[in-house]
Amino acid sequence: MIFEAIMKRLFGVTFSFVATLMAQQGTAPATSSQTPLLPQTEVDSAVQQFEAAFAAGYNGGDAKRVADLYTDNATLLTESGITIIGRERIEKALAAGFAQRKDAKLENTPQNSVAVSRDVIVTQGLSRLTPADNAQQPSEFLYTRVLTRQEDKWRIAVAQYARPNPWVVTLPTTPVGHTSPPKKVSLTNTGATALRIRNMTLSGRAVADFTKVGTCTRPVPQGGSCVLAFTFRPTSPGPRKATLWFNDDAGTGPHELRLVGTGK
Repeated sequence: MIFEAIMKRLFGVTFSFVATLMAQQGTAPATSSQTPLLPQTEVDSAVQQFEAAFAAGYNGGDAKRVADLYTDNATLLTESGITIIGRERIEKALAAGFAQRKDAKLENTPQNSVAVSRDVIVTQGLSRLTPADNAQQPSEFLYTRVLTRQEDKWRIAVAQYARPNPWVVTLPTTPVGHTSPPKKVSLTNTGATALRIRNMTLSGRAVADFTKVGTCTRPVPQGGSCVLAFTFRPTSPGPRKATLWFNDDAGTGPHELRLVGTGK
């Protein structure tokens, strides 16, 4: 994985090591022989301040201000599968994006952050981009960022964005007790390397009304997709909802795919 290779090259650790830290975070109290890399309160505070600065620059349409939050040789893996290396190129890409999405508002919500060293933090979260035109639906992206501290300022060394497409699957209105035709959905890998999709789980009050066909167990290549299909058999009239949750080995999950249908 390119993300893991970059982590190894820059910081001497693999992403699997970071994932283990995240999985273990908070599961056991520190003992006198354990010294935390950074207090979690300090990690969370640093990430919150960073995200506030990032959003302020982004929502102000200031490409230079946002680009200054990246290191000189930062690597950005976009949700479209494009790899951008270097602050100057990232600034140009941001400027082009601002021109296309004028006045769109960004909100970043950190979901999990862990210190790899006293000067390196890995943070995962959700980005929500709301267009100025209310007729358009907001876009959501899951991200993983590696923040490194340089001269007491945190900057992005590596960032990866990913999302399943689409986020919401609407099944046709179907009579109670009848089964709808299957609706196919492609989960697209917009990252820069192959991904493995794992731990698919359907949940929700109306989970029994929806059936999933396919598992996406094979690695999804860069720019490739795996196909799932869903059918809807309502057990009662009215709106019915369920959610498909899954993870991937890029550490950007969990991902959420919402299923909706109406029984009649």
